[in-house]
Amino acid sequence: MAIHDLAKKETAHGAVTAVWYDDDGENFVVQHAFVHLSFHKREFEAFLGCLYDSWEKYQRDHGTR
Repeated sequence: MAIHDLAKKETAHGAVTAVWYDDDGENFVVQHAFVHLSFHKREFEAFLGCLYDSWEKYQRDHGTR
């Protein structure tokens, strides 16, 4: 099993977000604080697209960057 660390970030408030990729199952794992999500690579791509679209809409509607 080959698991790859892809990213890890910590907020100013101490919440940690990390992303891993597992070659064997072709799964991405996202951990944010106590929330754990696992996606097949095709589903992860769709999830990222949804997050991107929501952020773009938020920025348009609320004028923040």
